[in-house]
Amino acid sequence: MKRVLGLLTVTALLVSQTMFAPDEVYAGETDFGPLEEVSGDADISGAPEMDLTESAPGADADTEHFTGTDDVAKAHDATLSEDGAGFADEDDAADSELTADGEIDMMDPSNGEYYTIKYKDNKDGTCTVTGYTGSPAGTLVIPDAIKDLTVTAIAASAFKNSTFKGILKFPAGVERIGNDAFRGCVGFTGVEFPGKLKEIGDRAFSGCVGLKKLTLCDSLVTIGEEAFYGCTAIRGDLTVPAGVYIKFKAFENCGFDGKLTFAEGFGRMGGYAFANTKFKGTITIPDSMSRISEYAFYGCKKITKLILGNNVTAVYQSAFDECTGLTGTIVIPDGVTFIDKYAFWGCKGVEGFTLSENLSTISEGAFYGCNGIRDLVLPKNLSKCGKEAFKGAFGVAKIVNRSSVKLNAGDFIEDDSYFVKEGTNKPIK
Repeated sequence: MKRVLGLLTVTALLVSQTMFAPDEVYAGETDFGPLEEVSGDADISGAPEMDLTESAPGADADTEHFTGTDDVAKAHDATLSEDGAGFADEDDAADSELTADGEIDMMDPSNGEYYTIKYKDNKDGTCTVTGYTGSPAGTLVIPDAIKDLTVTAIAASAFKNSTFKGILKFPAGVERIGNDAFRGCVGFTGVEFPGKLKEIGDRAFSGCVGLKKLTLCDSLVTIGEEAFYGCTAIRGDLTVPAGVYIKFKAFENCGFDGKLTFAEGFGRMGGYAFANTKFKGTITIPDSMSRISEYAFYGCKKITKLILGNNVTAVYQSAFDECTGLTGTIVIPDGVTFIDKYAFWGCKGVEGFTLSENLSTISEGAFYGCNGIRDLVLPKNLSKCGKEAFKGAFGVAKIVNRSSVKLNAGDFIEDDSYFVKEGTNKPIK
């Protein structure tokens, strides 16, 4: 009997440790709300302090990428095979605990059938839509007001996996759409946001694979994590408003095939924000942005030109990794002091990089496989150049090193025959 009790006790302890072991650690509150999770694998030695830059290892494991056989290539590939698939099932706790105060019957105008919308009285003349019963198979109608209460919010998971179709129109007074509110609603094809909307919650429209067009309103302040993740049918252009903060994976794996435009004044973007999208043409980073987050444009193979704003100071890990369509010469502005590992990995169409005069750190594999580069000048303020920073850049004809960094040519690039004395084409002996 004692042996059985002992086994039960040990089993219970193991189960409790498994159930309650923390998976993620978040820092406390700031003026901007809770700090976002930051991956622990980024090489940020010598990097400027990150300003709420969100990041996490991983990307779509099926994405084709530049491969190699050396240690840096293996390390790069490992970051792409880690979990980064999205669709975390984490409802907003505060919203999910809402209890409906009442309900109102609504008629589906497309078929005459009725469904019931539930709501919570906010005790300030407004209400929050909390859910529904029945199944609106045609057009979903959310009223502007319910019993003299203005509808200002849609609660977490309120219409998750609903079957409605057509265009989703929000009441004019809605300011907040909660986490998972319309996640998995695969039938609707368009959405019209109200002019007062401030927040789109985490995963609010994740997996809405029928959505074909998206226009963001200027009033937006926050677009949550994975808010539109995997909306693969979206086509056309996207203009990002000036004051919005785009969080981690907000538009990853969306099907946009037009032009991406950032309004001047836009400045905050989380990791993987636009990873694996199909935007075409030129991406211009506005002067209002100071940092390019990790994997922000990973795998955007249709981008052909990149213009970095004058106030960018750092380009973080794999920000433009596998942007194989990039061409021409990319100018790294003089404000940039730090280029993280794999930042431009595999950008094989780029013909040259004009490096910042104030650049102090180039991390490992930063320009690995950029085999279109011809000439390269390393600036005098460079104090650290990582392993195999330019390896695989087979098109390089010469490298002028103005810095005091002692470069191990075998690690930096294939051999030292590329290094020449400034003003000549003679190799350094």
